[in-house]
Amino acid sequence: MNDETLRIGRRPPRPENGWLAWLATVGYISKEHSPDAMLTVKVYPLEDQYGWSASVTWAQHVEEVHDFHSFAGALTALWAIVGDHYQIFLRPEDGFLQPKGYSDERWLDADTASILERLTDVVNTAFGDDWMLIIVYQPLAEPDLRVQMRLVARGDSVHVSGRGPALRDACGALYRNAAPKYFSK
Repeated sequence: MNDETLRIGRRPPRPENGWLAWLATVGYISKEHSPDAMLTVKVYPLEDQYGWSASVTWAQHVEEVHDFHSFAGALTALWAIVGDHYQIFLRPEDGFLQPKGYSDERWLDADTASILERLTDVVNTAFGDDWMLIIVYQPLAEPDLRVQMRLVARGDSVHVSGRGPALRDACGALYRNAAPKYFSK
C-alpha cells in the first residue's frame, strides 16, 4: 500500500435469492425514496393452475403485473417494469440489490418454496376456485410485522391472516390460523 492506493470498501454479497433481493430493494426504496414502500404478491386459481400477480408501491408510484404462472415470473416481470422506468438505486454500487438475473429455481429458498407450495395446494383443495392468498412485505421496524399474509375465500366471507419476520413464518402462521376454515362450510 502506498499513497496512490485507493481503498475500496467491501460490498455485501448479492442477496441469495430473488425474493430477498426484492425485500432489500423495497427496503432501499423505503429508506431513499419513500417510507411507505410496499411489495404485494397474490396467488389465485387461474385456468387449471395458479395465477400470480405482483405490485410495488411507494409515494405516488404503483407498478403491477398480473396473471403469471409462477412466483418467479410475476416478480421478474415486475422488476422489468420498475428497473426500466425508475432510477431506484441512487449510487451505482447499490445496484447489486436488484432483483434480476435469478433463475426460476432461485427465487425462494427450498424451505420457503415448499411451505408456500403446500399452503397454496391446501387452500386450493379446501376452497376450489374461490380463494386468493395475499403476501405483503413492508420494511417495518418491528420484524414480526414485516411479512403479512391474508387468505380471502368463499365469496369474501372467509378472511384469515398470519404474519412473521419472514415469508416462511407468515405462511406457517396463516396455515395454522386457517386450519378451522378448511373444513367449515
